[in-house]
Amino acid sequence: MAAAVNLDKMQKIVNHVFLPPKLPHSADKDSEVALINTTLEALKSLHALLPQESSPQALDNAISLLENTSATNSLPGGEVNEVALKKRLKSLAVGRTIAVNVSAQNAAILITRLQDELVFEEFELSPNDEAVLGTKGRLVRSFPALAVTIKASLLDEADFRKMVACTLSTMSQQEVTEMIPTSTKSGTSHAEIRDTVHPAMVSELFFGVLRGIGNPADVTAISKNTRDEVLWNDALLPWRRSRMWLLLRVALQLVIVRSADGSYTLYKEVMVFIMSRILRTANGLPSDMIFSMKAKLHKRMQKLARGPSLTLPTLVIADINHTLQQASDSLSQEWASHQRRDARDLHLDRLAALDFDRDTHVDLPTLDKYIEAIASRTSTPSTSSFVPTSQLKKYKPSELPILPSRNADDSYYAAANISAFELWVANHLDRWFIVAQSDACSKLHQLMVQYHSMVEVHSSGNPEATSIMLLTIFELWVACDELATRECSLLSEYDPGIPSSQLQNLLLPSLDQMKRLAKVEEYLEKRRIQATKTQDRLFATKGNDGFACRYSSDSPEHKTLLLQIEQDATTARQKKKLELEQLQAEYRRLDQLYDQTDHQYKDEVTRDASGVSRTVRAHLGCCAKEALALKRDALSIKVHEWPIPKDPHEAKAVVFELRVPEWFGHWREAQMYLLSDVLLGERSKTATPVTYLLSSNDPHLTSKYFERSAGGRVNLLSVVKPVLNTHYSNKAVLALSDSDVCVANGLKYRLYDTKTASYLGLTTFNDQVPRTCTYTLPCQALQRFIFRPASAPDGPAPNCVIAAQDSCPESMTLEEYRELATLPLGRHIQWANIRLQLAMPGVDFKKLESTLVILQCIYQAGPSNSKVFRESHDMFNDHEKASCLIKDLSTALQRVKGNWESAQALYAFIAIGARALFLSASIAVKASCLAFLASARTVAMSWVHQLREKAFAAAEIADKTAFVAKSVELALICSSTFNVDGDHAAQILAQTQNVSALVQMSIVIQEGEYSMPADQKQQIAPLALRHKKLLHRLYPLLAEQIEGLDDAVHQAWSAYTAGTTGWAPVSESADHWLSTSSASTNGFSTSVHLNLLSGELLVNGLPLDQPPKDYRAHPMYHTLFGQAAVEVMPSTVPGFTFSTKRSFGGCAIHLGMNSSCTPADLIVRATKDGRTYETIPPRFFESSYPSHFADDYVHWYDLSSKAVDFRPVHTLWDASSSELYTLSKRPREASWRLSRAGCTVMSRKNHTSTSVYHVLNPFAKDSRIHNILQPCRKELHVNIPTLRLGFTLCEGAESIESKEYRSMIVDSDQTAKTLIGLHSKLVLKSLKRADRLILIPESSTVDHEYVDGHTVLKVPRYSITRVHAVHVDSLLGRIADNGDLGAKLYLAYLHALTSFCLVDPLTHKTGTEQALTILASAAVRSFAQLSQQHVDRLEQLANLTPGRRFYPPYKRVMQTVDWNRRLSFLCQHGHFVDAVKALLQQSEQAAIFYPDTKLLLPCLEKTDGYLLQRDNVSSATVRISGYGAEDFTNQHDHVYNGRDRDVHGYRAMRASSMSRLFSIEDAGVPTPILNARRLWQELCNVDQVYGPSVLDDVRKVKYDALLLKDGFATVMQHLLGWHKWLSKPTESSKQKFAITMWLSTIASTLNADEGILQAVAMLLKSNALALIEIPDSSAFHPKRGLAFDRSALRGALSLSRRSLKQCPESTMAQQQHEKNKHFNSRRLNAWRSASDPAVETFMSHIGSQWPSNDPIAPTDQRLSTYIDIPAAMGAVKKQFKIWQDNGRLDSYVTVLEQTISSLPNVDVVVETATVKVLPAALSRSGHVANHELFRLPVPSLPVNCHSLELRTQRRGSRRGTPPLMGSLITTFAAASGQS
Repeated sequence: MAAAVNLDKMQKIVNHVFLPPKLPHSADKDSEVALINTTLEALKSLHALLPQESSPQALDNAISLLENTSATNSLPGGEVNEVALKKRLKSLAVGRTIAVNVSAQNAAILITRLQDELVFEEFELSPNDEAVLGTKGRLVRSFPALAVTIKASLLDEADFRKMVACTLSTMSQQEVTEMIPTSTKSGTSHAEIRDTVHPAMVSELFFGVLRGIGNPADVTAISKNTRDEVLWNDALLPWRRSRMWLLLRVALQLVIVRSADGSYTLYKEVMVFIMSRILRTANGLPSDMIFSMKAKLHKRMQKLARGPSLTLPTLVIADINHTLQQASDSLSQEWASHQRRDARDLHLDRLAALDFDRDTHVDLPTLDKYIEAIASRTSTPSTSSFVPTSQLKKYKPSELPILPSRNADDSYYAAANISAFELWVANHLDRWFIVAQSDACSKLHQLMVQYHSMVEVHSSGNPEATSIMLLTIFELWVACDELATRECSLLSEYDPGIPSSQLQNLLLPSLDQMKRLAKVEEYLEKRRIQATKTQDRLFATKGNDGFACRYSSDSPEHKTLLLQIEQDATTARQKKKLELEQLQAEYRRLDQLYDQTDHQYKDEVTRDASGVSRTVRAHLGCCAKEALALKRDALSIKVHEWPIPKDPHEAKAVVFELRVPEWFGHWREAQMYLLSDVLLGERSKTATPVTYLLSSNDPHLTSKYFERSAGGRVNLLSVVKPVLNTHYSNKAVLALSDSDVCVANGLKYRLYDTKTASYLGLTTFNDQVPRTCTYTLPCQALQRFIFRPASAPDGPAPNCVIAAQDSCPESMTLEEYRELATLPLGRHIQWANIRLQLAMPGVDFKKLESTLVILQCIYQAGPSNSKVFRESHDMFNDHEKASCLIKDLSTALQRVKGNWESAQALYAFIAIGARALFLSASIAVKASCLAFLASARTVAMSWVHQLREKAFAAAEIADKTAFVAKSVELALICSSTFNVDGDHAAQILAQTQNVSALVQMSIVIQEGEYSMPADQKQQIAPLALRHKKLLHRLYPLLAEQIEGLDDAVHQAWSAYTAGTTGWAPVSESADHWLSTSSASTNGFSTSVHLNLLSGELLVNGLPLDQPPKDYRAHPMYHTLFGQAAVEVMPSTVPGFTFSTKRSFGGCAIHLGMNSSCTPADLIVRATKDGRTYETIPPRFFESSYPSHFADDYVHWYDLSSKAVDFRPVHTLWDASSSELYTLSKRPREASWRLSRAGCTVMSRKNHTSTSVYHVLNPFAKDSRIHNILQPCRKELHVNIPTLRLGFTLCEGAESIESKEYRSMIVDSDQTAKTLIGLHSKLVLKSLKRADRLILIPESSTVDHEYVDGHTVLKVPRYSITRVHAVHVDSLLGRIADNGDLGAKLYLAYLHALTSFCLVDPLTHKTGTEQALTILASAAVRSFAQLSQQHVDRLEQLANLTPGRRFYPPYKRVMQTVDWNRRLSFLCQHGHFVDAVKALLQQSEQAAIFYPDTKLLLPCLEKTDGYLLQRDNVSSATVRISGYGAEDFTNQHDHVYNGRDRDVHGYRAMRASSMSRLFSIEDAGVPTPILNARRLWQELCNVDQVYGPSVLDDVRKVKYDALLLKDGFATVMQHLLGWHKWLSKPTESSKQKFAITMWLSTIASTLNADEGILQAVAMLLKSNALALIEIPDSSAFHPKRGLAFDRSALRGALSLSRRSLKQCPESTMAQQQHEKNKHFNSRRLNAWRSASDPAVETFMSHIGSQWPSNDPIAPTDQRLSTYIDIPAAMGAVKKQFKIWQDNGRLDSYVTVLEQTISSLPNVDVVVETATVKVLPAALSRSGHVANHELFRLPVPSLPVNCHSLELRTQRRGSRRGTPPLMGSLITTFAAASGQS
């Protein structure tokens, strides 16, 4: 633990000294003292390293500086130790310096003693946040800012030393509120503690005092380029670079450069040595951190090498180089360790011992047990125990339906339940509305949501179902709105914003639906007209016209709640003020104890670098004084935030949301649901990084006042934090006022939709809903012509058809295309166009496109014209045209009735006929329509029967299935002839043949729908849903037609003969299930069930000729039969229930269900050519063999051979397939073997498979690896089919050879010399050459984690898409891919992830550098087109660059960096995102050439470009040329205008003037000090002035931050006491400098009168003022006047006046018929008339006695009737004394002013001077650019160089030279040494 703590401390020191790229995001206050000590230890080590004679004096001065600084700033946080500073000042030797960190004031002071002078220098430490982040480069600053010189002899005066030490110590601990920057929140100004404070207390106040004592110093300042950061993330304070470190650097440079033997070069050398010592002790830090330190230190060494000659001896440089070498060696060792761990041991030597034959055997005990059970199966007698159950919901007309939370799984029941609800809404909603209760809005809202969800689940993508759903939901909302406005008429004044235009695209087949639509539109229009306020005011939180504000103003409940909140808040605010008062009192008490307590020290024995021990006194960190300071400074108070907005209208809106009326809450939720979820309206999304919801986390209101109402979707949200949840919430109590603690509410609430993440407001609608109500055509070229939204009700312009002829599909002629495209254009002529096509067809009605175009035309509602028919269908008002339409239909029907392939034409004709039946009001037309539908029904039925016969006669399963599927489609078309209104439906079903027809079609549909392909199911989905709803609507009528039912069943089952029992519902709840018994045959009758909702016909509880549903739903059934129509009959085989009527694959099939396991197994027996097979469930093989053999094969057990055939799914009926595997046992063996053609498949669990899996596990799980043995060659073939990888392993061999890469075997040495850390790879080597190959799997994602200082990568095996083979090119130091762009990007990504701070042995580059090289290569930049996979990979590369953003976003004051903790920060290079942006930009520019390619490009804005460039400049020091080092520039350096140079401000001028006044020897005063009556006016501003005997604590005569708040008022209150004390020179003169500092501090505030304070100062200096007599009294009250004042006396007598009850008027009698009110008023007036003259008489008597010291009471006894004379006289005497005392005080002030005026005048002049700044030293580059290498002169060989050794190996290093170059350099060095 101790090591961890020390490591943490070292990391903090490194952060401040080296400023690495990755830094913390929260403040570090614990490193100040450690930085001093670390620097001091380094300097002592340097001193010990140097020979005594060569140690410069500058170094001694620096060590002395650090020792003084260490002692002076020894308190926690580097605060000033007052005692130590006093001692150091006293003992300060000539030429030595003390550096003082006045931390709380953000200032530093250097105190240097010269021979006769003491020089004080000051400068600001940390610049403000905005300045730091306002430049991409460095801040150019000069130090010091101010300098003052005073006499060195002042150090001999204890008062001066104490003043300096006490002032700086206090300043270093106490923050000054006025100096802290402020931020405004909700109109309240708060101290911004995250910014740096203004140093004015030091630069202006303290140095102003010093300038008054001394004179400006003539010093030269230095210029430094400083770099800092402001990093924050979820912390109280941001991380800033240590102020102490800046102080040490500046102080060291000034001291060293000013020393006689010092220089700037020496300073640089000292700093390099200090950094090297820190590097030497940084063992244990992460490698990337060590590398960064080493890189920065190395670049400093480069700068020194390029500069003037070095000052320190070479042994110092050697020591630094030794430290660098140690760091390099440590990194090299760590890198070597990572490389060793990367070398995966494959244990290839163990392969030779594998026994292939043994490992081909596998035990399958569960399979054995299952096979044994086959022989024991017995027949189960078939009994009919079928009891139908129903999932149908039924709703009572008078009750609002309750929808189930989940609809039925069966599609028939699901459709029926939806239909039942829609019918209830259409038929009964209006009647229910009349008697609806108060909770009706809630119920309607819930119904809307539930109904919408049900339809979305079961009918999504069906435009007809979507249209009915929209109409139904609109009707529900209309009812909800009517109920809401009935509840509150105020709501009707606001427009709800529901658009009716979205309803024009509804597809409504029936007239009733169109009537309902017209009613909805009429209501919406009426609602819009009635509204006087727009929708935005409905949800407004500001202004007095918002609904919430107006409702709250009239609601007693909300008014009471608002009053309660305000009263509670007022009470809490009073308590908070009292708490502040108590805490400030506690602060003063602790501060006083602190002043009275001394620091504690302990003796410690230390040894310096030379080993000499010495005893030093060290501060005891936990001493009592420090404990008091910690306790005092920890005092803070939490602010009280007003709980509601200060604006009264906003407050009412908030209160409304606290108690939202239930009806309104549900109405609003329903409105939002309709607008956003149903109509898909959009509002602009709101980015909410911080969210405060009134319902969940409002710190004031949620828990105490909020009552949850409906849903909670709509809520009040504020993205602005409450003050309580900001860093302003807790404040230090020092110098706080009530207004600082009691603040306004900070939340900015707006109504917010939590579901769509948007504020409530204007909703826009696109074409999504109209498109969902439009059929989707197979030909997309025609789609736009049938889309006719409200904005274009006639569709596109007719010319568009001509212009779009190039889009005509090949399956259509141009003429047909034009005719079909023109058909829907023009809503007024669309029916005429249809008639034309019926009479003279130009389109092919057999095509689906033609049918859908016609359906869109005839069903789409179109624009409203206040008539039910609307504009689009107005033709049906003309009976003649309607009649002609039906005639044309009949003619068209005659053209197609002979060809069942014209099914689509028949569908379209039936739809037109049914539509005409709905819309026409003519009886004749209706009769024609019914006749036409009957004809069409006959045609459809004949076609169905034809197809059924064809299906029965078909020899091929595929043909049979196709005919069945087509018959289902035609049955649905036939069913649509019944889809008419209720009256006509009853008329049609009154005929037995029609009932039989509908039921027959239902049975055909139900039996055949499972055989339909998925695409055909999707195509007829609207027809199927319409059929299901039709059956639900008509089943009560069908149940009454017994004869029709019998006929239908007989047609479906020819053996059926109706019994005598008839058809009857099985139960009341399942009345759609009818049952009967067939006629008795041989004494047996058959139970028959018919489901009228679905057409399901069961005989004895089983389907007539197909397996039950649970059979058909089983996965094995789909595997074996697919979509084939399987007809079954009872089976006679034991254990099987059914047998198929037809063979499959030539096999007789039996089906059964094994229910003994869960889930149940479908068992299938197939018999062919005398052999019997039975399916084995695949679960028996899943754990033993690769998944391919379990999932992609059907397993047949051969009952005769006792073997299991593994047949591929595509040849599952072929027992002789060449692809078949056989699982069998050898005689007398218990184990199984899976083999084919002599090859045996090994199981997954044996030794061989495990060994192979150990080698190949990076690529696949063991279930995906196929190990197949070829016994004849004793060779194991290993395949991973999904990756197309194959290997061979010979028995007894130790090598695994690749199939794809010939002569390449798996290398026992898996080190690739690059991509170190990538576990998912396999290295191959050549058998013939020295070639190596790396197989690398690719996946869209790569898992990585940071382990022991390096990233470890694993490619998820489940997502591997392919394997890359890259060649290892040792000669060029690279890995060569296949040239594919995707491969290059993937390799770049892997290189980046596996990057270490040192280079890869193969590439001689780090992974990051190699990745950037790949991205910048011509091979990558020369792409033609990017794919989406390329883009996704580029996004991953871009995300390696950490996100950088400002916080808050609208200011440039703090930065947040999103580092990836699973990667080294060196991997997270800033150039990645730039490289990716360049590639994406190139792709966008080339996109014009690929118009059909749509790429989803990533948003790469997580990194602010400004901050990225800033980081690149800063991080250039840890990068090399070509990879970021060149980003360094000084072009962005910015001169910082410090806040530490103001010598002319009021604060500085007042302090210096006051100090200079004390420094002047004579008793003169500045001109003028006091104006006439000025002092008296100030005394009148305080409540009371204490007498001379009441003196404030003289120990407070010093600097204190509290003086800035109330110091002047305190002086005024104790003026007489201070006069008395200052007039005694024996006491006050000993504290002259303390008094100077005290009065200067007070004078530095704007509210202080400088002249009066100068007058107070003169009390100490002037004898004449000391002789003035001071009036004696306990207290004076100047505010209350100097002489008799009748109004003041009247106020004093108010308590002495007798009340009405005590006076004669109280006994007055009430007159007859006088009201009590008038009587009381008459008595009061009488009392006033009598008592007022008495009071006036009394005051006149008293006034005549002024200014008597003892006034006498009046003798008139009548006065006592109305005045309490004794009490009145007491008040009079007290008031007389106050006036008399004030008169004496006034006389004293007059004498004081006159005396001061008589004193001689002197000029108080304070000199100012500016500091001369030396130019900054020329900055030298610290890195070597590539081009600079070639500017060096060509080296020449030495004369005596006889041989040249070419070495091929080199030692690991970060930046070594290539092998040949290294050999050359070694040879040159050796030869040079010989010469």
